[in-house]
Amino acid sequence: MAPYSYAEREKFFLETALPHLNAVHDSALRLAGNDVDAEDLTQTTFLKAYRFFDKFREGTDCKAWLLTILKNTFINQYRRRTRGPVTIELDEEKFPGVRDEPQLSTTSESETGESELMGMLDEEVEEALSSIGEESRKIVLLSSVDGFSYKEIAEIMGCPVGTVRSRLSRARRALRTLLRKYAIQQGVLRK
Repeated sequence: MAPYSYAEREKFFLETALPHLNAVHDSALRLAGNDVDAEDLTQTTFLKAYRFFDKFREGTDCKAWLLTILKNTFINQYRRRTRGPVTIELDEEKFPGVRDEPQLSTTSESETGESELMGMLDEEVEEALSSIGEESRKIVLLSSVDGFSYKEIAEIMGCPVGTVRSRLSRARRALRTLLRKYAIQQGVLRK
């Protein structure tokens, strides 16, 4: 990084990293699943980015660098949370604090923002997305919903661009097959 003084470093950070705040927050929301955790994740990402801004190579893609920090921060937080005890949610209608059929929850409250998106989709689409696997689903959502490039997705997912292309191609092919009947019913596709 070229600027060395505190003021120059701060100015360069604000000019280079801050324009990507909304994109980082949107990705954090998808990962965290709620606004509060997304804001915490975004803040932590920018704090780490500022702290280690001397590691940023000028001329590289700052947005991808920030999203990599976001992904790694989320993974580390998720791992810390999942090492904790398993919680049981109980139905409070019959007995305060007791549920008819206990459900074990081994996932963090803020595992992914996909749950919000999945709740807005038709059941057939949710089932199709659920059946293609977690990695493929994330790549499809990052590409189709968020509009990230192959390169950006590769940096976010921590895999080569070729892997992103092949996984996305396979996932789209699987979704076409799984959703063909649904598309015909919706009038999007003819028999």
